[in-house]
Amino acid sequence: MSEVDTKKIFPAQRPDFGRTPWITGALYLEDGRILIADYNNARMFVYDEDGVLLKEILLSGNPRDLTRFIQDLVVLTLPNEIMLQTLDIDTLKLKDGVHVGYECSGITTYDERLVMACGNHVTIMNASWEITGTMKIKYGDAVYISSDEMGKVYYTGYKTDALYCVNMDGVLIFAFTSLDLKFCRGISIDSEGNVLVIGRWSHNILVISPEGILKEELMNLSDGLDYPLNVTYRKDSHSKFLILNNNGKNIMICEKSMDVKSSVTIDEQEQNDSTVLHEPAASEDIADNQEE
Repeated sequence: MSEVDTKKIFPAQRPDFGRTPWITGALYLEDGRILIADYNNARMFVYDEDGVLLKEILLSGNPRDLTRFIQDLVVLTLPNEIMLQTLDIDTLKLKDGVHVGYECSGITTYDERLVMACGNHVTIMNASWEITGTMKIKYGDAVYISSDEMGKVYYTGYKTDALYCVNMDGVLIFAFTSLDLKFCRGISIDSEGNVLVIGRWSHNILVISPEGILKEELMNLSDGLDYPLNVTYRKDSHSKFLILNNNGKNIMICEKSMDVKSSVTIDEQEQNDSTVLHEPAASEDIADNQEE
């Protein structure tokens, strides 16, 4: 089992005369810079790993998520403006805005393509800012999204309490649910292809294998999780990650290590509490039963 050491906890900066921060997305760069999207204040903030504010960038809309793209760009989603905002990753100067035409929230990359969660579908865009495809969401809805090196797309949303995994054609690979995972939110993928998924109302993070099997509960309320929203790994690290905690008001920097004294297998009783759903028959559907 994994052990997690909390290295730093610091609050998100509240701008002068601004609103209470709501940090919904983050990017943890190799040089230690932490880029966070503050939806409530239409800003991107840049911190170092000690929690020191390095830069505040005013945006033209409310950002929901961000990702690194083709090495030298940061791309943020501005769902209310149905567009993307790009920045230079080194200087963090604003560059072009890109019209999407859809209200997209979560964003990730795969094979030099942007993959964006747009509620009832996923939009795919190439490096020339051309939409090359859309993937209809048949199960739940897509708000938070991530992808692995094999082209599998993982998403969660507001309508169902499940982590969904589909291929790039939208075919369901699995849907993971558990009694210990309530209000699924942010997703991140580790170096072994395991999926970290946030349980906002269960105040925890579960680790799910690439096959959709529960591996462990990584952190919970006893570790300080309090209505967490999102999680993301540092780009060059197999162990460092950060959590957007306290309903998007605080940032937790954590480091994971392996406890050799603990068994890496999941107790059979724990496995009985989880369910993996595979592609249903055409006449079946997964109930939409969870609204935020």
